[in-house]
Amino acid sequence: MSENRVALVTGVGPGLGAALARRFAREGFLVGLVARHPDFIDQLAGKISAAGGKAIGVVADVSRPKEVKSAVARVRAELGEINVLLHNASASSGDGPLERRRKISRTRGASATLGGFVCARETAR
Repeated sequence: MSENRVALVTGVGPGLGAALARRFAREGFLVGLVARHPDFIDQLAGKISAAGGKAIGVVADVSRPKEVKSAVARVRAELGEINVLLHNASASSGDGPLERRRKISRTRGASATLGGFVCARETAR
């Protein structure tokens, strides 16, 4: 069994996801950063590493089970067994809670919920 503690954080963006990832790194966790776009997570992984931690960016859309499975496999291969899953991914489109297209909001919400389930299932395997 690995001595390392590993945290997998989904939905990493410049706000809460990044703050939580940095906190895990400060507490000694190796951190897998998951988001749909590579630019921010790659920069954040570099900053965490420069500060003495270790993090990797993994591009995945958590509403797509195959992408989640691949992301979890990569984090395990590069960092070790995952001890903590923090599912921060949301379905926000930037329109706020009063989005006029309610049907689209429900679909996005379902994707975020499905993503949480799939992340938990794959992490627990």
